Amino acid sequence: KDLPGALADGLMICCTPAREDSRDALVVRADVRQALRDAGEPVTIESLPAGARVGTTSLRRAALTRRLNPGVEVISLRGNVPTRLRKLDEGQFDAILLAAAGLRRLGLGDRVDAALDPEVFCPAATQGILALECRAADERVRALVSPLRDVDAADMAAAERSFLARLEGGCQVPMGCL
Repeated sequence: KDLPGALADGLMICCTPAREDSRDALVVRADVRQALRDAGEPVTIESLPAGARVGTTSLRRAALTRRLNPGVEVISLRGNVPTRLRKLDEGQFDAILLAAAGLRRLGLGDRVDAALDPEVFCPAATQGILALECRAADERVRALVSPLRDVDAADMAAAERSFLARLEGGCQVPMGCL
């Protein structure tokens, strides 16, 4: 899921395919979405009503959400993507925040109500990047996956992982980069 800043001894990132969408996605419960549209409002974090329950487990997403709309209640949201969407649909949340790439990779891109502007809602480092990890000495595997390698994605992943390592960041630190 998340690409760590440091790999275990003897392992390496042997391939990084093309980067998927790095943005965060806002997914809003159907009745809330309809109420916003009926009021002529766009479906955005800023337009969510005061007291709206927004689910996320990311400290970065929580901090950015509170900055954009101090009136919402940010609540911890656990589970895999289908479980998180079910909790939203069942009414436990008014909106949730997820990685756009994760939704698209699961064939759930139609659930994205708003892909958030990375200039305003900075994504997590390496968000949207897949990395294939292998034993550093395994030249056969490296050769097999090399046609999948995207140079730009590999360079972005290296730069963003270096940024995280330099600032000692990770999942428990509310920071992003792109």
